[in-house]
Amino acid sequence: MVLPGHLAGGYLAAWAALSFAPAGTFSSNQTAWLLTLGVLASEGPDLDLLLYYFSEKRFFRQSQSAATKPSRRRHSHREYITHAPLFWVLVSVLVSLTGVVINSPFVVWSGIMILVGSWSHLLLDSIEDGVLWFWPWHKKRKALFYPPETTWHGARGGFKYYAYILRHVYPKRLTFYLELIITLVALWVAFHP
Repeated sequence: MVLPGHLAGGYLAAWAALSFAPAGTFSSNQTAWLLTLGVLASEGPDLDLLLYYFSEKRFFRQSQSAATKPSRRRHSHREYITHAPLFWVLVSVLVSLTGVVINSPFVVWSGIMILVGSWSHLLLDSIEDGVLWFWPWHKKRKALFYPPETTWHGARGGFKYYAYILRHVYPKRLTFYLELIITLVALWVAFHP
């Protein structure tokens, strides 16, 4: 899944989670901030794309040079710690415990929004791409379906790579249509009176 689907999924998850907050707990500004935090957290696991991009560029340059042996590389950005559910559990527990210590329901719910948003991302990635569900005990990604590998002769993670994926690969996958549905539902929820 790509950015629009993750943002829409994070919005729906945060919106649903906030419906469990006791009435009158937060002002409208606080509710808006919590919703925004949930949406931003839904893109949190993809922060590893920056590391992945630079690692792939370095690997590609090294493999083009006969003088050096390429270093071990990761085959997907989903093999970094930010795609491990336990990582986000620890981050959200730390934030929520801070809220308990300072007696702030807003900070407690900020931790909850981080968990809800990040896990919406991880659940959506688990459909076809896989995440590190058993990290640190097992470092293999788990998914419901495993689409065939994409053949690409260039540095992964670059603009040309993503343009190729979006044009030729992604429309043939189940998550493309799921992303469209989630985005339409999120827009309907956001703008429905």
